[in-house]
Amino acid sequence: MQGRLHCFGHFWNYIVVDAERQMMNGMDITGRGTEDIVNLRVSLEPEERQLFSDQTVLNNLLPSAYCRYGKSESWQIKVDVENLMGCFPLLKQRRNQMAGTLSGEQQQIVAICRGLMSKPHFLLLDEPSLGLNQHNMSAVFEIIKGLPALGIGVLLTEQAVRRALSIAD
Repeated sequence: MQGRLHCFGHFWNYIVVDAERQMMNGMDITGRGTEDIVNLRVSLEPEERQLFSDQTVLNNLLPSAYCRYGKSESWQIKVDVENLMGCFPLLKQRRNQMAGTLSGEQQQIVAICRGLMSKPHFLLLDEPSLGLNQHNMSAVFEIIKGLPALGIGVLLTEQAVRRALSIAD
C-alpha cells in the first residue's frame, strides 16, 4: 500500500520540474491551491472511498460535477447523472439512500462514479475493484477501458492484475 500511495502522492503533488517550479499540463502550478488543481480536471479516487456517509448517493456525486460546471448548468449535471445511472443501475435504485448504509461494494461504485462526474482529463484509481462482485467488477473495467477513447488518461493500481493488464495500453 505504501508504494501505491507514494506513487499517487507524487502525481497528485504535481510534476516537479526543478526545485522551485511545479508543472502540470504545461502550466506552472507552483503554489496553487487544491481548487486550482481540481480545475485542471485531475481526479483521484482513493481506496478508502471517503464518501459523505450522512448524505445520499446523489449528493455524493454532485460536488464533483459542480467543480466542472457550477450550479448554473444543472441540466448538464442531470444528464451526466442519468448517463452514469444507465451504466450502474444500482445508482438509480439507491440514489436517495444514505451512502453510509450501502454495502462496501455499493460504496465503491459510488466512489468511482464520483470521480467520473468531474469529467476528468486524468483519473487516478486506487484499487477500483476492491470488494466488488464479478458482475460489477466487469462493469467497472469496461468503463475504465473506454476512458482513453474519451480523452481521459488513467493511472490504475489494482489487485486483479490480470484484469487490469487486459485493459492496459
